[in-house]
Amino acid sequence: MVAKYVLATDPRGLPVEFWDERWDWITLKHPDLLKQKVTIAHLRKAIEDPSDGCIYNSATYENRDLYYTQFNKIFQIRVVVKFANGIGEILSAHFKTERPSGETIKWMRGKR
Repeated sequence: MVAKYVLATDPRGLPVEFWDERWDWITLKHPDLLKQKVTIAHLRKAIEDPSDGCIYNSATYENRDLYYTQFNKIFQIRVVVKFANGIGEILSAHFKTERPSGETIKWMRGKR
């Protein structure tokens, strides 16, 4: 059994856990991440320093926080995190060219 570990702490001070088996599952489902040389460090950056200084609510799923980081001129990486009892768990990560309609800002740097 592979142990979870805290990959990152988001700007709100909430820990986000991860484990290597999840990375294997994510890259199996989204092989383009490996092809473009995305690493776990990119996921950490999205969580610790999200693009635009914002964390978003998913328009599709309840209780999912979305973190973005710019990857190149075209793509952002979106990291999907589910929180329970103040601890986040990465569910998925994938490329996006634009944010889906219906996403709302959950947290913004500098706003309380």
